[in-house]
Amino acid sequence: MIGIMDNYKRIVMNLECNEVRVAVLEKKQLKEFYVERKEEKRYVGNIYKGRVDSVVPGIQSAFIDIGLEKNGFLYVTDVMDPQDLSDLSDDEDFDLEKFKSTRKTHTPIEEMLAVGNEVLVQVEKNPIGNKGVRLTTFVSLPGRFTVLMPYVKHRGVSRRISSYEERSRLRETMENARFLKNYGCIVRTAAEDRDKKQILSDFRYLTRTWNSLLRGMEKKDAPSLLHEETNLVMRVVRDCFVESMDEVVIDNHEEYKKVRSFLGSYLPEARKKVLEYRNKEPVFEFYDIERQVKKIYSRTVLLPCGGYLVIDETEALVAIDINSGRNVGRGDFEKTVLKTNLEAAIEIPRQLRLRDIGGIVIIDFIDMKSRKNQQEVWHTLLKEVRKEKNRINISPISKMGLVEMTRQRSGSGVYSMLHEHCESCEGRGYVKTVVSSSLEVIRNIRLVFLRTDETHVLVFLNPAVADSLLSLYREYIMSIEKKFKKRVDIRKDWSYKREEWHFFSGETKKEIELWS
Repeated sequence: MIGIMDNYKRIVMNLECNEVRVAVLEKKQLKEFYVERKEEKRYVGNIYKGRVDSVVPGIQSAFIDIGLEKNGFLYVTDVMDPQDLSDLSDDEDFDLEKFKSTRKTHTPIEEMLAVGNEVLVQVEKNPIGNKGVRLTTFVSLPGRFTVLMPYVKHRGVSRRISSYEERSRLRETMENARFLKNYGCIVRTAAEDRDKKQILSDFRYLTRTWNSLLRGMEKKDAPSLLHEETNLVMRVVRDCFVESMDEVVIDNHEEYKKVRSFLGSYLPEARKKVLEYRNKEPVFEFYDIERQVKKIYSRTVLLPCGGYLVIDETEALVAIDINSGRNVGRGDFEKTVLKTNLEAAIEIPRQLRLRDIGGIVIIDFIDMKSRKNQQEVWHTLLKEVRKEKNRINISPISKMGLVEMTRQRSGSGVYSMLHEHCESCEGRGYVKTVVSSSLEVIRNIRLVFLRTDETHVLVFLNPAVADSLLSLYREYIMSIEKKFKKRVDIRKDWSYKREEWHFFSGETKKEIELWS
């Protein structure tokens, strides 16, 4: 039964118009947000048989032809060197990413790769701007409970599993499995409290997938795709669903069946938590997600105390400034500042996740005189960033109240995906893409029919958006008209900006106000 419970943890999925949107909620608050469109290809996780197109010793990099429009970029630290790999140990605290970034490379890239060589590579990052995909030869295959690392003979347990007894049990499970002797693996957080049979079954599936990939590699010529990562729906269920999750709500029948089947194979008792959404009200409206999603694109983020964050993305870095705003306090200024900074320290990691902000991040906290207060803010921030799935490096608060941080991301970020450079301001700002505006208009048309008694609606909007609706999305509009037995007329108006539209009654010609 679909319902709204304030204390629930849920995943909500909206699939329409070739777009998939996924929201992860805790106590009705948006914690994670993902978007994927069919026309915007995602490559992260894909494995290719590539061919070295060029080697550039000056930047210790190679460009690999994997069959895409642009060659992939392979840096020397992402090339496996047998001499380096011989130094790897079974240390429980071993971190492959840290190892790759800090190792002293024994062999220059020009001695490991030559033009024309065939190489097995995996995509680490999607194309950003004019850059091709970022590649690595440290291939891995993620499953529900484990991650297979065929070329790194390390076995570890997710650091998010804190219990010493549970960590020991999981390590023993993997170390005693004979078929594991030729592979490295990481036991994921989802494996906590799962029985040995489930965990090993998951890893056996990954080894079968890997062996099938190798057979394909022998038969195919470079460049060719050997393994394609699953779609957004299945990735989120695989990576985000934990037993403490109360619901997975999906408004698409086919994906609903696939998710039930997937979870049923791992966690049969979890099938009952997968719900199909059938209400007329759009699912993101029903769970108050649409309003929260719109805030992701705002430069300003309000804090509960009355203070606020200002987030500015530049080409080189992201600057986050904390301001006290309306939180002026009633006496002790230091306490007022501390409260604002503590709320900011909790909110900033959430914003980084929601916006998928990557690269260099500079946080400017409000100045605090007390060293104790500085440490409290720092430890709060550290606690929150440790919840991250993405790799983060963070420095202590400097004397100037600044925190420097780097955050890994696999693509160009949610904002960049849904917006593009504005021609009117010569690239100094952004406007929504025609596709994003079109999809929002379609969602609003549904709301007009749900919330009003209008049987004929006129939509006045920018000609580029109108053309998109009438060509690419006409069938979706027709399906809405058929479902509600009402009529929509699209009217072009050159005075409207791309992100601007208005609804009018077809009978009275009065403007329809949905949110007044």
